[in-house]
Amino acid sequence: MKKINFGLLLLIISTYLFGQDNSYNCSIFLDGKLLNVNDCYFNVIDSLGFKKKIEFNSGGHEIYLCNKEDYAYLCLLPADTKIETHIKYFKKFKKVKKTQFDFTCLIQAKWLREEYLVIRITFLDKNKEKYYIACSSSSHEDSWLPHEPKIFIDK
Repeated sequence: MKKINFGLLLLIISTYLFGQDNSYNCSIFLDGKLLNVNDCYFNVIDSLGFKKKIEFNSGGHEIYLCNKEDYAYLCLLPADTKIETHIKYFKKFKKVKKTQFDFTCLIQAKWLREEYLVIRITFLDKNKEKYYIACSSSSHEDSWLPHEPKIFIDK
């Protein structure tokens, strides 16, 4: 009986520790391809001017916050709070010397709470020096470039 109780306790604790309650439905695309990136963070400046850095990783169609307390903090932010998003991406491209790319965009706190959030990054030149970054959510959509890869299916 003790083994069953211990196993049940272990299951409950692991469910709490490894639960999905510290993630958001957010996808990051680079030139139409889904990215899995580490070493990303949000900079949040609250109404009193205090700056908070919140680290996250992106995998598949979710971003995972590194700290559960940060999830609660983001959930309590006013909907129109602007969040500066920093994405570091490392990749070696042919004929391009640069291997580290630092992308930055502004999102609103309410977009994280919506059905989905998609961050679209498109390089504008062959040297990978200039880029266009845009966001789409269930209530907001930045304009699409004519040559930007389509990642949504038209209905």
